[in-house]
Amino acid sequence: MPAGIPIHDLRGTASRPDAPHRAATDGRPAQSSVDRLTQRVRELLDSASPNHGWLKELELKAARQADMPHAIAVTTRNVALHLTLQAIDLRAGDEVIVPAYSPLAIADVIRHFDAHPIPVDVHTDSLLIDTDGIADAITDQTRAVIAVSIAGRDVTSDELIAHAASKNLPLIIDSSTCPPGILPGTRSTSQVACLLAARSPDRSGATGGVLITTFSDELAVAIRRRRIEITPEPHVARPVLPSAGLRYVTKLSEVDALWALAGLDFVNCDWRRRCEIAMSYSANVSSMAEVDEPPESGREIHGWTGYPLRLNLLRSAISRNDIATALQNMHIDVSVQCVPISLHPHYQELYAFGPDTFPVARNEFQREISLPIYADMTDDDVEFVSMALQNVIQSGTATVVGRT
Repeated sequence: MPAGIPIHDLRGTASRPDAPHRAATDGRPAQSSVDRLTQRVRELLDSASPNHGWLKELELKAARQADMPHAIAVTTRNVALHLTLQAIDLRAGDEVIVPAYSPLAIADVIRHFDAHPIPVDVHTDSLLIDTDGIADAITDQTRAVIAVSIAGRDVTSDELIAHAASKNLPLIIDSSTCPPGILPGTRSTSQVACLLAARSPDRSGATGGVLITTFSDELAVAIRRRRIEITPEPHVARPVLPSAGLRYVTKLSEVDALWALAGLDFVNCDWRRRCEIAMSYSANVSSMAEVDEPPESGREIHGWTGYPLRLNLLRSAISRNDIATALQNMHIDVSVQCVPISLHPHYQELYAFGPDTFPVARNEFQREISLPIYADMTDDDVEFVSMALQNVIQSGTATVVGRT
C-alpha cells in the first residue's frame, strides 16, 4: 500500500453488508452519481405517501448512520455553527478557540455574536489544531473549542477531548465535508456536537445540507428550538462579506431532505471509491520529489474529500499559485483547503495578527494544494490529474496534458 494513505483495510469495508456492489473494473462507476441518486429518489417517492416526512426520516437515518442519538438537518455549515453557538449561549465578549488554519466563515459566525475567535496554530503534518496550544489559549472568557477536519481527516483525539473536558468546555467538531457513517463518533462527553455533510461531496459543489449530530439531549433540544429563520440583532457585529449575512433559512426543506436521504444509501461505496482514488494519487506522486504526500494517520479513518498535497518549496521551480492556475486552465478542480484566519486583512486589523503570529498555518498554507476526489472519477481521470500535475511541476509551465 502506498505511503501516505491513512490506513484502513478496504477489504474489510467491502465485506460490510451495507456496502453496495460497485461494478468498477475499468475504474468507472457503474452509474453516474446523478443517475443513481435520481433513481433512488424515484424509488423512495414510489414507496411513500404524498405527505411523507422526509426531513424526519433523514434525521433518524443519519443519526443511526453516525451512531449518535440526535441528528438535526439544516441548510449550511454557517447555519449549523450559528445554531450550535446559540444553543451553548455564546455571548458578547466570549472567546471561542479555533484552528488558525480554518475557513473564514467560522470566525465570521463567531463575530456575529460579538464574540472573539481565538486561533491556535496547527500541526505541521495533519493541519489539525495543535492540542497542546489549546491549553495555553484557554482563559476565563473561553466558551467553546472548535476543531476542523481537513479534507475529511478525523480530527477527534483523546487529547483534544481531554483539554475541552478539563474546563467543561463544549467541543464542536466541524467535519462538514464528510457524510455520516465515515468518521467515528465521539462518546467521551455529552457536550460534543459534530457537523457533518448530509450527503457525499460531488462535482457540483452542492452539499445537500449539513447535519448537527450530538449525544446531548439538552443540546439537541436547544438547537431544534432555535431552528427558525435567523436574523442578526442590531448590536451584533456585521459580517465581513455582505454575502455572509445572517438572514438564513435554517431548516432543510422536505425536497432537499429527500435528496439527502437518497444520498445516504451511497455514502459507504462513495467513500470506498474515494479511498481508492487517494491510493492511486499516492502511487502516482510518490516518486515526485517536488511534492509531499498527505502523511500517514495510523489506523484512523479518513474521509478523503480532497487530496491535500504540500509543495516542496526547496525543490520546485514553480510556485503553488502558478501550479493551481495551470491545472485550473486544464479544467482540473484544484483548490486550497482554506486561508489562515490571520492572513485575512479584516482580522489582521481587528486583532493585530502579524505574518509570524501562527507560523505553521502560514507556512503550510503557502505550499498546500488539494487535488479533486469525487466518487464519479474514473481511473483515467485520476491518471490525467496526476500526469498534469507532474507535467506542470517538472516543466514549470502551464502546458496542457492531452488525454490519450
